[in-house]
Amino acid sequence: GEPSNMGLGCQFTTLGHLQTAITQGNLTPASPWMIDIVSTLGAYIRPGSSPWQIPFARVMIPLPATAAAKKGWEADGILQLTLYVYFSRLIFYLIADDELHKIIMRLKPPAPIRTPILAPAEYPRAFLSHQSDAAASRPHYAFTLSGLLKAHEHPGYRFHPQPNGIALVLKDYQRQTLAWMHDRESLPGMGLNSLFWEERRWADPDFYGNDQGLSYYYFPAAGELRLERPPTVRGGLLCEEMGLGKTVEIAALIAEDLSRLRRQKEGGLGKGCVPGGEVGNTGGKREGEVGAKGCEAKKREEKKEQTTARTMTTTEKNKKQKKRKAQREVLYHSNSTLVVAPLTLVKQWIEEIQKCAGGVLSIAEYPESGEEPIRTGARKWKQQVQALAARADVVVTTYRQLAGERRNRVLSRVRWRRVVLDEMQEVRSS
Repeated sequence: GEPSNMGLGCQFTTLGHLQTAITQGNLTPASPWMIDIVSTLGAYIRPGSSPWQIPFARVMIPLPATAAAKKGWEADGILQLTLYVYFSRLIFYLIADDELHKIIMRLKPPAPIRTPILAPAEYPRAFLSHQSDAAASRPHYAFTLSGLLKAHEHPGYRFHPQPNGIALVLKDYQRQTLAWMHDRESLPGMGLNSLFWEERRWADPDFYGNDQGLSYYYFPAAGELRLERPPTVRGGLLCEEMGLGKTVEIAALIAEDLSRLRRQKEGGLGKGCVPGGEVGNTGGKREGEVGAKGCEAKKREEKKEQTTARTMTTTEKNKKQKKRKAQREVLYHSNSTLVVAPLTLVKQWIEEIQKCAGGVLSIAEYPESGEEPIRTGARKWKQQVQALAARADVVVTTYRQLAGERRNRVLSRVRWRRVVLDEMQEVRSS
């Protein structure tokens, strides 16, 4: 499974010969990690545990080609070898392989990294941390429960300004939490995945000769390669002790976000169609329904123009068919936030939002008391879903209602601005 000389104009040796020379003491690696790399590459060339039983990699090792180079290493006893590693497609199906991380860490990329990992911003320490010197000096302290918790203490974050319309004055830690949530929702590129995955460019041009068009992706912390772009994911887990005001922080995030959307709209995006064909309540007014109708009319005109074009390629047709299918699945885009909470906490959410942000946020329950849930396929059910998408800035529902989506998809027909899961462990059992 290793390359031979094949008349390429220079002499090659194999990784097996290199391993034998090291084992017999004929070659001594200059650094200990070299032995580990050679051993790992050998396992990739002959994968014993792989169900495919074919090489994950090939390695080419050119020998010194000129007489001067041979004379030099024979004289001083130092032989410099460059290992050219070629991965097969199977390497991209390995998940969280630490051995792969060891190899890539030592390889020089054949082409520049296109998009490096996004480095999170650093801010001055806001919290003091106390640690027992006696505890820290114990062996393996870092792997004890207290050591792990100490390693994950948050030093603090930047302070977000007090949002307009929030009746309660946010404490410093709440303003930090608000800034953190805002940043997690507005991360560029792949969102949260931009903090873990880097985009690399192939050294080879694509089928059309374009050497800038194709990429692959690498997750250094896990040692994982992918051919497909990781999904764009934004959001996070708000984990604070009970009573610290998580509901107020969420209300502040929603109010600040809607205020920013209104400023963008007033800055020239116009009325009627909200960006992306969105519908939503803006400041308690039911403008969302007008916006949705305007967007639907615009979509019908675009669709009409598309059907008159006769020069569409097969690829373009497939793309537009997929787009139309996606539009059928998600009927409406909304600027509203969907909050999913246990039944016992629904009233609490409504009361807390009205108390701290009632002047800037409207909130409603779905289904409201005495209201019959929307049934897909019933008369005018699409208009009912559209009205739900524009019902209020915050729509609160229950996990029981969410569980019914498997049979009766209503909530998932709306692309909400954000979804908040209170007591999110309920997702597992619901």
